[in-house]
This record gives sequence, structure tokens and C-alpha cells, in this order.
Amino acid sequence: MDTRTVLKAQFSMALGILDGTVASCTQGMLDTVPAGGALQSLGVIAAHAAVNTDHFLNVGFAGGEMLLAQGDLAERAGIPTGDTWQTAAWVAKANVRKEPLQEYIQSLIGAVERVISDATDEQFDREVPAGPGTMPAWQSLGVIGLVHLLEHSGEVAAIAGTMGVRGPY
Repeated sequence: MDTRTVLKAQFSMALGILDGTVASCTQGMLDTVPAGGALQSLGVIAAHAAVNTDHFLNVGFAGGEMLLAQGDLAERAGIPTGDTWQTAAWVAKANVRKEPLQEYIQSLIGAVERVISDATDEQFDREVPAGPGTMPAWQSLGVIGLVHLLEHSGEVAAIAGTMGVRGPY
């Protein structure tokens, strides 16, 4: 199995977990800010995970445009566009809607397949900034993009579990 196949499978699995958890929630659950701590609503956390995955994949890796910036998806999903995500100002503007959020997550699954399959070897192997040094773009996508997505997908699933949602499985 090659690196491209592994990355596509891992991103598809992680996005599927996020999508399955969101599907198990009601809109009210997505709107709820859990008591205690410094958490945001499940909808905001899930949107943050999706937006950053979109940015890592379509802008950082592919050098293109985010899916969220195309058409009216951002408006329908209640996800603010801009250069930063999950700042206090971004969270205050977010009004995340379940069905368009799921549409967005599902479109990211297709984008992962397309972008990774279509990437040239040069694009895949080029060195990109990473912390104090650099790493190959494919590794950055996996280490930074995938870990971020899995972290927040797990966060959404765990918090949803406290609300009685079993999760995607």
C-alpha cells in the first residue's frame, strides 16, 4: 500500500467519524455549549475541524481554493469565512446548521480522494514549513492535517456521548 492510498483511507475514515457523529446529533445538540470549561458548541467544534481540513487540503497542499469559499455553502452552513477559525469573533458569527455541515463534510471526503490522487509527485514531495523546520507536503498533510481532524472528531464524539449520542458506530 502506498502513501497516497493510506492518506486517502485515513482522511476518509476520520471525516466519516465526524460525519457519523454529527448525523447522530440533533440541531439542538449541535447548538449546545457544554457546561463548564472553555468549550464551544459541538457545531462550532465540528465546523472548525471541517474548515481546517479544507484549508490544509485545498489551500495548503493543493494550492487552490477552499470548498467552503465556493458557491453558497458557507452561508447555508452558517460557517463564517475568513483567514482565522475558532477565534472569539469567528465563534460569535457562527450559526452552524446540521444538514449543510454534513454536506460540507461529505464533500471533503470527495475532495480528499480527488486532491491526493491528482497531486503530482513534485507537489506531494515538496518541502513545506513545519514548526522550526520543514517536512514533505504529504507528511505535513498527515501529521498536522489528519491529527487535527482526528483530535476534533474525537472531541465531538466524546462530548456528544455525554449528551446520550452513541457516535458513528
